[in-house]
Amino acid sequence: MSNNSKSTSTSEVLTKSKVKIDKPKLYKVILLNDDYTPMEYVVKLLKSVFRKSESEAINISYHFPQNLLYKQTILKVCECSVYVCINQ
Repeated sequence: MSNNSKSTSTSEVLTKSKVKIDKPKLYKVILLNDDYTPMEYVVKLLKSVFRKSESEAINISYHFPQNLLYKQTILKVCECSVYVCINQ
């Protein structure tokens, strides 16, 4: 009996490709700690939005009397933080 099945040899070349993922661009959230905004409000925002304790929030507001750069992160998180701060 003859064997009708064909024996084919296939060779595949597997290549490793490196996918380069860029780090997302970072944005800053800056709180304005001016003479017209009550310190209690700044402390309240630091506690509720940025999850700081009472003592940490008070220390931060004392150490940065004018502009308070508080968060540097990706755009969506910054947008959310700004939205919550504005609507408080």
